[in-house]
Amino acid sequence: MEDDNVRKQLIDQLLTRVDEARDERTKLAEIEEVIRELEALASQEPGADVDYALAYSWYFHPRRRDDEKIQQRVSALLLPLTQKNPRDFLAWLYLGHNAYDLMCYDTALGYFRQASLVAPSSYIGLKAHEMVVCCLVRHSGIGSSLDELERFVNRAEGYPAEDIWPQQLAAAVGGSCQKLGADEAARLRGLLGRLDRAGRWGSWFEELLQRQS
Repeated sequence: MEDDNVRKQLIDQLLTRVDEARDERTKLAEIEEVIRELEALASQEPGADVDYALAYSWYFHPRRRDDEKIQQRVSALLLPLTQKNPRDFLAWLYLGHNAYDLMCYDTALGYFRQASLVAPSSYIGLKAHEMVVCCLVRHSGIGSSLDELERFVNRAEGYPAEDIWPQQLAAAVGGSCQKLGADEAARLRGLLGRLDRAGRWGSWFEELLQRQS
């Protein structure tokens, strides 16, 4: 038990270094050093915990978006975790984000749907649902996504305002060029107005729609 606690503390410390390195000029060297330490741990004592930590570190590698080998490494580390434990929410979530960032929206949708099925009831579960909507908007357009958007808004209204921060949804809606019919446009305005009120951030989405019109 004591060894398990030491291992957990070590992995947590390494992941904290990844989080702290994300926005620093030295993040490439720092994250690669963390990856080397995690790979050494994995070779000595393999386990799902260190595989997830490695995937997380590779996901935040500064060159991931431009390096297919890194992208594949993230998936190769996470997919076996979902096979061993189909309820591994974080593995499904980061598989989804990895695919979404590469604009593979259909693939990402499948992963985010799986994440939503096993998601906790906390804000991070709401985030997984948000990403389902984002994938649909990116892949099929806003008009085809209104039913799922309504389900997301219904759910968001049950959360504290501080847990609602749909930046990815705002980007997806803002990036959509789809022209909607009058009824669809009115429905979209109504749903996003409800989301503005649930988040208590003023008229974020309302102004987003105004800029598009």
